[in-house]
Amino acid sequence: MTKGRPERLTVLGRRFSVTDVPEDMRGVVYGLMDPDTRRLHIADDMTGFDTVDTLIHEVMHAIRYTQGRENGGEVEEDYVRSLATGITNVFRDNPGFLRWIASTLKKDQT
Repeated sequence: MTKGRPERLTVLGRRFSVTDVPEDMRGVVYGLMDPDTRRLHIADDMTGFDTVDTLIHEVMHAIRYTQGRENGGEVEEDYVRSLATGITNVFRDNPGFLRWIASTLKKDQT
């Protein structure tokens, strides 16, 4: 499900590329944030919901990394997983909310 997926994202002023999960990690992970290369690796064989959920999950790891906070560990993984899936469901179930966010932020840029 790579069609339309962003190739790059800016996270707190730092550029991250969005690429497929490396060959040796396929079937092992759905996503991976590599702080050394600033890459967000996302499996390309998931449903649309799972792709969005996984990318948001990896973005949350990237946010913590760019803030200089703990990277990894069971505690981080637990709350990143719950928050990413939660916000993905909120966006899916409330499309007007996501449109409002985009519209409001766009107005602030002008």
